Amino acid sequence: MLSMLIKKCISGIAASFIFTSVMALVMMNLHYGFTFYIVVVGIYSVMIMLLIGVPISIGIELILQRIRPRKAIVRALITVALYGVLGLLVSMLIFSDASVNFGQSEHLLYWTFGVGAALVFMIVDIIVKKLI
Repeated sequence: MLSMLIKKCISGIAASFIFTSVMALVMMNLHYGFTFYIVVVGIYSVMIMLLIGVPISIGIELILQRIRPRKAIVRALITVALYGVLGLLVSMLIFSDASVNFGQSEHLLYWTFGVGAALVFMIVDIIVKKLI
């Protein structure tokens, strides 16, 4: 269990750096450059990935061990669906206020980033499992 936790933490930190780099490239403008967004987004994404993403990822692993799908494609689809839905749910909880209007483009953009971060975490976790 400890080795799985260490692998998940490595995955969380690596996914956070990848996600932070992409977000900094997307968000940089004339007033704030790449390094500003690396620092600002990095502070929040590392904490969210480690405090929320790692326990959710361990929970997904436990769910997949209980389900035990026979075909690899079914396991892959269930994994992507769980990471995507839980990434959406976490981003909705973090970036929403009490008066959520589902038509606001800002919320949809943040929720998309949440799903993207969860899928980046999933891909990095698969790579870390193969390497370590």
